[in-house]
Amino acid sequence: MPRQDFTHYLKLPELKITNDAKTGKAAYQFELIKTSSFEVCPKCANKSSVIYDHVWTKPQDTPIRNKRIYLKIKKRRFFCKTCKTPFTEPVQGIKKGFRTTERFRKHIMWCCDHFSNLSSVQKQLDVSAWLVHTAYYEQLGVQLKKLQNPWATTIGIDEHAFRKNKKYGHREFTTIFVEYSHNRVREMVLGRSPAELLANERLTSIPGRENVKNVIIDLSKNYRKLATELFPKCQIIADRFHVVRLFMPKTIHFSSESRHTSHW
Repeated sequence: MPRQDFTHYLKLPELKITNDAKTGKAAYQFELIKTSSFEVCPKCANKSSVIYDHVWTKPQDTPIRNKRIYLKIKKRRFFCKTCKTPFTEPVQGIKKGFRTTERFRKHIMWCCDHFSNLSSVQKQLDVSAWLVHTAYYEQLGVQLKKLQNPWATTIGIDEHAFRKNKKYGHREFTTIFVEYSHNRVREMVLGRSPAELLANERLTSIPGRENVKNVIIDLSKNYRKLATELFPKCQIIADRFHVVRLFMPKTIHFSSESRHTSHW
């Protein structure tokens, strides 16, 4: 991997690497600094560019090839003229008072999900049992909050070819649920028949189905039935792209910009 790509992967968004890595027997250490011209006081929210002093922190980051990674960060302490007190600049990706990065804590959760037991995770990452337990349940809480967010008011449902069935040779599909109100993909569930999708507990457990007002779909009868049962108070809207295509020759192609919606 080129050095530029490697350092781009390694550093956190607001940091810049100042020195090459110091290599030990089982770890790498990189020195970094933050490059912002000012910081905002956490108490009064006023800008400050007056540097009071510096402090060093060394949080642990995601390992590379079974070697521990430490980010030695030279943090600046700014002086707030309004509060008359100094404060330490925050670093995106590291919570205040933590000695590990957020991506390392996510890596702990990944190891917990793929290793046979938590003792193996502790041995592999060379961390304490307390850190493994704390980080794992902390990340579970984050995932739970994502699932507890209610549905948006406008939902789009469409299918996408996923893989070829090795046994029977047919193409398998996934159903994608898009929240147009938030411009994001909400869920992707294997299958496209109403029976398959309504039997999926992860999909049906998302709260706020009665709050969905509009569901945008193609002309599929399956998705019309799904929308009616999954979102009982919704208005079903047909994607105009599919409606117009019925009246046009097959040789004419439409760009994604021409897609609009039409009430069914």
